[in-house]
Amino acid sequence: MNKKKILAFSTSYYPFIGGAEIALEEIARRLSQDFDFFIITARFKRDLPKIEKRPEGEIIRVGFGSKFDKILFPILGFLTAIRVIVSDLGFRISDFKRPQGLILWGMELSHGSLAAAFLKFFFRSLPFIFTIQYGYGEERISRGRFGIINYAFRFILNRADRVTAISSHLLALVRKYGYEGQADLIPNGVDIQKFKIKNEKLKKINQKSKIVITTSRLVYKNGVDTLIFAIYEVKKSIPEIQCWIIGDGPERASYQLLITSYKLEENVKLLGAVPFDKIPEYLHKADIFARPSRSEGMGNSFIEALAAGLPIIGTPVEGILDIIQDGKTGFFTKVGDAQDLAGKIIFLINHPEIAKATASAGKIMVEKKFSWDVIQESFKKIFLNNLRSRPLKIFVLTPIYPPQIGGPARYAENLSREFAESGNRVKIISLGKYIHFPSLIRHLLYLGDLLKNSFKTDLFFSLDYTSVGISAAVASLIFRKPLVIRVEGDFLWESFVERTRQNITLAEFYKNPPKFRFKDRLIGRLSKCVMRRASKLVFSSEWRQQMVAAAYDVPLEKTTIIKNVFPPVNNIENWVGSKCLCFRRAKPRNSSRGRILKIENSRIILYAGRMLYLKNLHRLIRAFASINVSSYELHLVGEGPERKNMERLIKECRAENRIKIFPSMSHRELMKKLSSATALVLPSLSDVGPNIVAEAISMAVPVIMTKESGYAEIFRDAAILIDPLDETDLREKLKKFIEKPAERTVPGTGFSRSWAAAAKDWLNLFRIL
Repeated sequence: MNKKKILAFSTSYYPFIGGAEIALEEIARRLSQDFDFFIITARFKRDLPKIEKRPEGEIIRVGFGSKFDKILFPILGFLTAIRVIVSDLGFRISDFKRPQGLILWGMELSHGSLAAAFLKFFFRSLPFIFTIQYGYGEERISRGRFGIINYAFRFILNRADRVTAISSHLLALVRKYGYEGQADLIPNGVDIQKFKIKNEKLKKINQKSKIVITTSRLVYKNGVDTLIFAIYEVKKSIPEIQCWIIGDGPERASYQLLITSYKLEENVKLLGAVPFDKIPEYLHKADIFARPSRSEGMGNSFIEALAAGLPIIGTPVEGILDIIQDGKTGFFTKVGDAQDLAGKIIFLINHPEIAKATASAGKIMVEKKFSWDVIQESFKKIFLNNLRSRPLKIFVLTPIYPPQIGGPARYAENLSREFAESGNRVKIISLGKYIHFPSLIRHLLYLGDLLKNSFKTDLFFSLDYTSVGISAAVASLIFRKPLVIRVEGDFLWESFVERTRQNITLAEFYKNPPKFRFKDRLIGRLSKCVMRRASKLVFSSEWRQQMVAAAYDVPLEKTTIIKNVFPPVNNIENWVGSKCLCFRRAKPRNSSRGRILKIENSRIILYAGRMLYLKNLHRLIRAFASINVSSYELHLVGEGPERKNMERLIKECRAENRIKIFPSMSHRELMKKLSSATALVLPSLSDVGPNIVAEAISMAVPVIMTKESGYAEIFRDAAILIDPLDETDLREKLKKFIEKPAERTVPGTGFSRSWAAAAKDWLNLFRIL
């Protein structure tokens, strides 16, 4: 079986070892049975082989063997990667459009990840995972190298399909710098067995003095100067104190001068760079680990010290916050405060029982959270998920979005969440954000917003074919990217009915089109252009599919059906508290229609939706008012232009005590009210796929609804269907239900359909375009 390939980019690698390099080696070595790793890195030294086989994979070094290899790496790494993919791995350039079994992995915010991002820029179908490891602070990202680091960071994030971060701080940072896709917190780890003390009795034979140790690159950010000053203070109380500083770097000469100036030659030892395999030996001989960092992406040295059984002292900055719980797994000292650090060191020396307790707690925490065995499983899952299907960058375009209320708003919110949780990157732009502008300006602003962000998407997903669909079609044409449109509402029919107040159903409107004015004809032509531009038109029912295909001359092969979401029927009590649920379970009986529930005291017929003429509320009010049953009430929930007309009609019918109007409410509040209703009534002239019907049926609330709907066929046995143009039919069925509301029927589990299932169908469609 051919193993999947992972092309890892790291600016430096073996024999140049740091936190990122150790992480790459450990993960690749542990996953080498599942994947073939090709690690592309800068050469830096001429005596290093260009290609080297190691247990974790094949090391490919690029450059001329000088320090300038780092600067050249983004270009040389990019070119080398193409050669490796084509020559060594056997891919053809044409395969880059739909690669199988290949992932790009950028390690650290560095030139290496930039090389991977360049490759992703030119070959968008290659999955690209970016692991951010960075410990130099946000100031350097923001302004470092005259802003070049900032630009490079954003460029990498914009290309990444998925991001992993080694600390909560870095995870928040990628969001701050514009990343909108799926991101995972996966810390660096430690080889527990390598740092474990083999024999406690041999730990400190013949050791009389206390030893404070730090393992650190000798750079300003790691605060080694603060540690040297602290040892000077500790020496005043504990003359025999020892401090071992393991590591090398540009500040070594200045630190040596500091040691000499303060006459600490007998106390502080600069031990230089030590082979990584030897570090546990030094940690086992020490008593306390201290590293007063000024900034820290995570701090592998801290978890290595904990794994070795040492109490640790660090600063409350960035990634260290994920490791130290002050007083529990370690101790905090103030940044740059040598006096405070000296006090913490003296405290731990004088209270060995506390030092031992915190070291023990820290070690347990490391074993649970920072073991490489745990971490490699997280990466394995990410690699496999991204190999199965490349993450997509999806642009969701919606007329409205929460906190605005309505079907498109909930659909956009829930589907977008599911898309993101599946590892895809989602960008949502709602026309509703421009609601306070005049119509033409509103749409121009929306189009501008859309065009500005269209560089970052694989496809456009529009939840409307007019209000946002027209802008989507323009952007799709300009950027030559697929456009998928969900065709539910019908602006042309709705605007005609609201303007003319004609009682015409949606099906009749398209079967025998009325005489249109110029604006209506223009909307119709624009709608046809949008549908022609679309890569796929998606409907929730065959009823709607056949109607639109015939009216706009759309080939059926350009259309498909994706069913709407139907809440589960087996969690009825979860919608609201049991006190609000006005029915009790009956003993189950055999019925193809599902379980039967007895009604107890509910006396409310509920309508919820917009107050529009096409909702047919005038017929509903007259029909209900004519039924002489004073114990029932009709509650109308919603807002809209017809509200005043409805209030006037209620007065004319002298039904103020039986028919009440309520303002719009949150979805949770509406579900609570729905659950306590005797029935839901939806008498619209037409309604394509009303979400509230599915929600009512899931809660065993009987539904009286228009037969002019895509749901009429689906819920034929679970709803009472009425002719929306026949007021007598509506009145008789309302009356019959009121006279005998004895049972609620809960449909079987075949009615249930989750947001995750719907999102899967949409993603499957997106991937074939």
